[in-house]
Amino acid sequence: MKILITGASGFIGETLRTHFESCADYDVIAISKSASNNTIGIGPIDGDTNWSQYLYNVDCVIHCAGIAHNKYSSQTSDSDIYSITNVDATSNLLKQAISNNVKRFIFLSSIGVNGCFTPNNKEFSETDTPSPYNLYTKSKLSAENSIIELCDNSTMNYIIIRLPLVYGPNPVGNLSNLLNLLRKYPLLPLAGISNNRSFLAISNLVSFIQLCTDFERSAPASNQIFLLADDEKISTTNFIRKIINAYNLNVILVKFPKFVLFLMFYTIGKLDDYKRLTYSLTVNIDKSKKLLGWTPPYNSDEQLKIMADRD
Repeated sequence: MKILITGASGFIGETLRTHFESCADYDVIAISKSASNNTIGIGPIDGDTNWSQYLYNVDCVIHCAGIAHNKYSSQTSDSDIYSITNVDATSNLLKQAISNNVKRFIFLSSIGVNGCFTPNNKEFSETDTPSPYNLYTKSKLSAENSIIELCDNSTMNYIIIRLPLVYGPNPVGNLSNLLNLLRKYPLLPLAGISNNRSFLAISNLVSFIQLCTDFERSAPASNQIFLLADDEKISTTNFIRKIINAYNLNVILVKFPKFVLFLMFYTIGKLDDYKRLTYSLTVNIDKSKKLLGWTPPYNSDEQLKIMADRD
């Protein structure tokens, strides 16, 4: 099995690269913008990237490359950079993969395509009408639609995986920010957040993607969208407590009234962070269980302990 992984120097991409390189049955081509750690530097990944020399005899593309936040200068608008990096680059890679007779295209998308939160204790599922809420999630939906349209007119099939917050060794983004907060402050007003959240251990994600590279076992997954998460759903407070225990941190969580917590985040201009902390966002993963017989093999306690040990 010859696979090509894009974004192979990122949090998810590097974990996938390391895993598949350790498997004897895989020939891995790892691509990122800059060469490092056994990855090939290809330069900017956009609508003009030439993939031809890397797609020869590739069976499966795992497309991790993308951008969640505009880290470029103000000369490039948010809408432009999301369109270039998440939509144009995906369509360009897909067209070249089709031309090179790649059999399967696995695309890592975002649960934000479904929406910002799940109201009234409901769960997101694959049958929901998409409700992206910002430029990033709208660009992910546009990329998904491009994949579906192009694959429908080709012999290549796709698997789209929408991800919630993914955790694992050397975390990035919001989880990295949370860890820094827990290490810096011994007292935090984060007790008593009575929501429900779905999270995804990166080892569970790797397990599912490996199943998807086995074309025979995962034949029913062809041209399907999956929502993926750990089996358990827990509150933000309990997830933070699990992190504190795993890292053996001396942090005390205190309970503030919800409106006080809201005012604190509102005052510092961090309402998006408030929503991520306090709103519910849960995912139904019955489709992967029923269609593929896949159940998340790892639980959060053991995976957070591994994360802490390697950090």
